[in-house]
Formats: sequence, structure tokens, C-alpha cells
Amino acid sequence: MGSVLAIGLKYGRNDPKDVKALATTNEKVKKLSERFEREFGSRNCIELAGYPIDTPEQFKKWVDSGGVKRCNAMMQRTVKFMVEEFLV
Repeated sequence: MGSVLAIGLKYGRNDPKDVKALATTNEKVKKLSERFEREFGSRNCIELAGYPIDTPEQFKKWVDSGGVKRCNAMMQRTVKFMVEEFLV
């Protein structure tokens, strides 16, 4: 998840012994994860897609049903939340 990387870059630690920075980062990642689940009902791609998309046929069905558009909308909302909550 790219959002976790962004949070880590902003709040992460430069010193491996810096437990305070680690705790801060973990707290913010947990908050984002909980917000995502509250807004979208799950953190699991299969649940969000509605079915597994690990074969070419299933993936095509997902694409044809508007899956890319729905996924992009979720990512846009997640990035907006991240910017407002964590990165400003």
C-alpha cells in the first residue's frame, strides 16, 4: 500500500532505535487502515471487488463491471484523507 510508504516517509524513523517515531508511524497507519475499512467496508481486495480477480477471466469481468473506476474512486478518497489527516 503506497499510503503506508507515504506515512512512513513523513513520520518514520531515521534511527532504528527511535521507538517513538515507530510508534507514531504505526499509530497513523492503523488510523488510516481503520478509516479505510469504515468507509469501504473492508481492507480485503477480494471483498472490495466482490469476487476473486486472480484469473484473466475474473479480472476481465471485474474490469467490464466498472471495477477500475470504483477502485480509482476509493484510492482518490484515501489519498484525500491522507493529505488532510497526515501529510499537511
